[in-house]
Amino acid sequence: MKYWAVLLTPWMVVTTALAQIPQSVDVNYTFHGTSSGSTVRVGAECYAEPTLLSQWGWETELRGAEADITVGERRVRVPVITFKGETMVSLTEAARFLGAKATWSEDGSTYKLLSWVRSIEVTQKGVSIAGTLPFKSSSFHLSSPDRFVVDLEGAWIDPKAYENLPKGWRVGIPSPGTARFVVEGPAMADQRQLATSASRVLDIALKGHTGPVVELDPVEEQIDPAAPEETNPVPAARETTIKIPFEAPVPEDEEEEVATPSMKYIGPKSIQVTLPGGGSSSAYDEIFKGSPLTDTWVITQTEDGSSIDIHFKKALAFDVSYTEDILTLHGYQPQVSDGTLQGKVIVVDAGHGGKHPGTVYKEHHEKIYTLKIAQKLKAALLAEGASVIMTRSSDRYVSLQARAEIANKSGADAFVSVHVNSNPIVDSRSGIMSFYHMQSPVGMLFAECINSELAASSGLPDMGIRSDSKVYDKGYAVLRWTEMPAVLLELGYLNHQVDRGEILKDVYQTTVAEAAARGIKTFFGAASTEE
Repeated sequence: MKYWAVLLTPWMVVTTALAQIPQSVDVNYTFHGTSSGSTVRVGAECYAEPTLLSQWGWETELRGAEADITVGERRVRVPVITFKGETMVSLTEAARFLGAKATWSEDGSTYKLLSWVRSIEVTQKGVSIAGTLPFKSSSFHLSSPDRFVVDLEGAWIDPKAYENLPKGWRVGIPSPGTARFVVEGPAMADQRQLATSASRVLDIALKGHTGPVVELDPVEEQIDPAAPEETNPVPAARETTIKIPFEAPVPEDEEEEVATPSMKYIGPKSIQVTLPGGGSSSAYDEIFKGSPLTDTWVITQTEDGSSIDIHFKKALAFDVSYTEDILTLHGYQPQVSDGTLQGKVIVVDAGHGGKHPGTVYKEHHEKIYTLKIAQKLKAALLAEGASVIMTRSSDRYVSLQARAEIANKSGADAFVSVHVNSNPIVDSRSGIMSFYHMQSPVGMLFAECINSELAASSGLPDMGIRSDSKVYDKGYAVLRWTEMPAVLLELGYLNHQVDRGEILKDVYQTTVAEAAARGIKTFFGAASTEE
């Protein structure tokens, strides 16, 4: 599990907070109702006792002046204060990370947290509704005309963001703290009621639903005419399996956790393995010499064990497993890894478009800048000999299903979706990040290859690579439905003054586009610029 860094420096938050007088307040968390006596307000920030968070299913681990808060598979590190002898953690920072709709009541006495409905997707069986926090769902019928109504207690929705729903579908806010989804049509008279449940994702099978209709633009389905007539043959994947022994120390206390190994990328062609306990450097040397894909390695002995930086000859995807004394690293290059983009088909997806503006800040719409960057990425890829398919080449709406179908039907080698970010609190976050789908090793490698180039070139903070499961339980639709290596790029925050100043510049758009193209080339086996 990776930590999501809070970009507001913890000591800054705490120092500002402690300069003000804490006041006891209430907190209203989604559908759980109002709780009293366990939260305080310090300025605009809210702090809560870990015992309260545990009632919501949150786990808290104190680490001195900070705490780790785990909600499902998501974890964030937040600041800690002490109030009347009680340790309290920043609920405001946790809410920002989790994407909650967080507001103070008009009199400032209650902190309200709601699940923000982030997506309503047409599925083969009906609809999938996803929020940032768990909400409680219930349903009922209305007649004249026949309607099926689903209320999401503890949720908030922006009706303006869902103006392109299928005919008969609509959303609204019938009362504070409740979002509503409605389907109108004759078949809804026989629609089965929902069992009341709480979750972040609600899948509904709709009576009479025949699945999404995907309309493809026949012009955009064609490969660029400048592409080579014949593509290079796809070589078989090159693989390596490395078994690394280690000696984990035996805990003195039976309740003490056993130390475990870990692994992370330090570049597209480099990974770092951390092993508990001791090990023989000479034995490690013999192991790595026997791998055909290994280039160099550096072994560092520490008080707690060994740290090994392994450098490979080309970009490498990996997955790992371990027993009590053996770590098994399975590494493999992507199927198409000849180091060139000639003959490759890359789908470039400019996020949002048409009636779906994406994130909006004043007069600035995300859809405008994603298209500009996507067009520059197309130019950079064409210059490298790749064939490029754009999911949209103008300001028009393209459904998420259609974007994936365009890529799948073209037999593309890779899919890159271009976005810019936003945050509920203006100017609170800055930086670039790259998402891959769930725990896909190849997707993780693809994101690392591109993100390392973006981090070196963009000039904005590097927020790293992240699994889309950290945002939605099922991940992003365009990454979930595509059948080839896919990545979603967030190239700065439109509602952050510094990021926005860069996003609006033609030179920045060109810089990140060319960096992404270099990363794509690295993924396909070219030498990276990490060294």
